[in-house]
Amino acid sequence: MKLKRIQVTLISAILIRLVVLMIIVLCADRIPAFGLSGNNPYNDDYRYEQGGVLYSQSAEHIIDKTVFRNTFDSFGDWVGHQNWIAGTPLWYWISCIAIYITKCRWVLRFINILFFTLTIWCVYEIVRIVHSEKSAMIAAKCLSYLPYFVIFPCFSYKDCMVSFFTFYILLQAVRKKHLERFKFGFSTILLTILSAVGILSTRGGLSVIFLVLAVIYVYAGIIKEHMNAKHIFAIIMLCIVGAIIIYRSYGAILLKFKAYISESDITADMGLGRYLKVNKISDIWKLPLSFFASCILPIGLPQRVSTWIDIVRIGNYAMLPIAVGALFYIALYKKKDGDLFRVCGGYYLITIISSILIYRHIFSLLPIPIMAFSIFWEKANSKNKIIVMCLSAAAMSALIFI
Repeated sequence: MKLKRIQVTLISAILIRLVVLMIIVLCADRIPAFGLSGNNPYNDDYRYEQGGVLYSQSAEHIIDKTVFRNTFDSFGDWVGHQNWIAGTPLWYWISCIAIYITKCRWVLRFINILFFTLTIWCVYEIVRIVHSEKSAMIAAKCLSYLPYFVIFPCFSYKDCMVSFFTFYILLQAVRKKHLERFKFGFSTILLTILSAVGILSTRGGLSVIFLVLAVIYVYAGIIKEHMNAKHIFAIIMLCIVGAIIIYRSYGAILLKFKAYISESDITADMGLGRYLKVNKISDIWKLPLSFFASCILPIGLPQRVSTWIDIVRIGNYAMLPIAVGALFYIALYKKKDGDLFRVCGGYYLITIISSILIYRHIFSLLPIPIMAFSIFWEKANSKNKIIVMCLSAAAMSALIFI
């Protein structure tokens, strides 16, 4: 049986990442392999993985809350003392349970590769439904083959899982709005609910904003076109549930904003960061620059390659046309689904305002500018494509000079 183009792309995406993971393991004596930015418990990916290893060595059974709490306490991580929205412990528990079962620290990398491959499929489906097959394939290939998206899933950050939850929920919202004949089976509904619970348990309070926006996106069209008693009842119930979630997680939302902004402020003191951080209304002029930076960070030419993040910085020069093309699409092209554009754009802007310069927080939403670029690349004439490539080359020269 002949495979579809997207199936070939997804299979090749998995194989490429497995090869890269093998290279990471083989080069461990030269470049640290336990963390993208080095073998340091300050880095989240190292802490998840090492915590899982220590948990597997000490836990008396698969769920051992005392060992879980003590393990991460030893890293100065108080996740075991917080609730599920404020503490966002899901990926911690997945790390511990997966390594406890397999006795292999690398299992988290395989899980991340799977999650990100599923994310590629979700993004492909969203763009195919809203725009076209051609744009969808462009987006899928960008996510499959660009260096950042190849290397990052080969480490143990939780953001690949967050990305899958986000775009799976968004895909179901798009299907609900655009495909009248699409039937939501029990498994689809269950996985959507689990994704909503999962994103609340990994991204915390900020994810409440995304879930609210997704619900608004689905029901905005219904409100505009037709309304019946069943829809009114569903909206009322969703509003009640949403109000309860927001009320219960209000403190967690503020906590996440404060934590992200505080960390971003520290980073912003370095170099050009002060020109990217939006601190008040008068800084709104920085948003285009912040958007551009969010698409390409981390980027640079290190004096020597000592960690895998250094390789990502070099490879991210390939993201320059993505950033420029996405800006062209935002500024110049008519959107087929304006509501989807506003939902994705709004959540992306909230994220970069709170987390600019913290690349791991932006990673899970990078498919959004990829989607914008893919639609631009299909619709643009050769003149606009040449302009984008020339501007990208000029930006590369400027960044290298700086």
